[in-house]
Amino acid sequence: MSHSRPTQSVGIDPLKIALGVFVLVGVALTAVAAYALVNTMAGGVSALPPELAMTLIFGAALLATGAAVRRVIPAR
Repeated sequence: MSHSRPTQSVGIDPLKIALGVFVLVGVALTAVAAYALVNTMAGGVSALPPELAMTLIFGAALLATGAAVRRVIPAR
């Protein structure tokens, strides 16, 4: 007779891991491309039009807000 309690095993989902890796690679490649694009412009970051700079700032804020909300709202 065994007195040990059954433990709940947590399986590793390879599909979720692969999707996470691809998302991280995509974000990294986008950052590298943006860096290369800014460096090819004469004047660097100061040569960006104000509208484009604000679009980038609000886009980053939208992504950060989405990530924060996803952590707070429980999954269904």
